[in-house]
Amino acid sequence: MAFFTKSKIEDLRREADQLSICIEHFLYASEIVPEWDYKTRGFYDNCIEKCNGRLKAIHFIMESIRRGRPVTEAELDEAREREDSDAGLAAKKRVEEKKNLKNGVADEK
Repeated sequence: MAFFTKSKIEDLRREADQLSICIEHFLYASEIVPEWDYKTRGFYDNCIEKCNGRLKAIHFIMESIRRGRPVTEAELDEAREREDSDAGLAAKKRVEEKKNLKNGVADEK
């Protein structure tokens, strides 16, 4: 049974808020600062790194809620690989379905 404790939900909310702030900084900078400026590239890289860190923290918290216990780094990587693999298979299936529709082949189920 998942443990949706108040502290886990608060942690998740806090990380989501911080991710939102990182994204807003990135969007704000992209509107006012020229891309060619070398300082801007460093700022963008920093924003991306912070967003990636927040996403990893969010994934960690959500995975621990789903499993009902704290997860290890290895379990988190395993879950990420599994999700990437599943997403890749789903994308491949969609491409095949589109190709079949273009060629007039009925979907066999």
